[in-house]
Amino acid sequence: MGLFKLLASLFAIVVASTGILVLHEHRAVVPSRFVSKGAVPTNEVLTLRVGLALNHLVGLETKLTSVATPGSHKFRQWLSKDEVKAFVQPSPETVSAFTGFASANSLKTAAISPNGEWWSITLPSPKQTN
Repeated sequence: MGLFKLLASLFAIVVASTGILVLHEHRAVVPSRFVSKGAVPTNEVLTLRVGLALNHLVGLETKLTSVATPGSHKFRQWLSKDEVKAFVQPSPETVSAFTGFASANSLKTAAISPNGEWWSITLPSPKQTN
């Protein structure tokens, strides 16, 4: 139960910091071949990948459309790596909310994408959290 509360808190802080929650997939029933194998061994860890809210996704889409549209005054004026990073890198507030939550709960985090929009978070097994 402690791990579930921890995960619920993580999702709550991410939603609170971004104001957006996107459902990517939903299953109405458990898959027929799913088999419960009991409790997680105490030496197991769960590593999740978390996508933080991008800084300015709409601006990036607008810019990419303008550079790819023949007749646009920006046509073929491609973006530099730093320009792309400015659009997608999460705000310092978003990163701080995420890493602050993880730190307060003794969770290990690491940025796993060049622009810092994807992070990994490592959760210890339920027995290790008690």
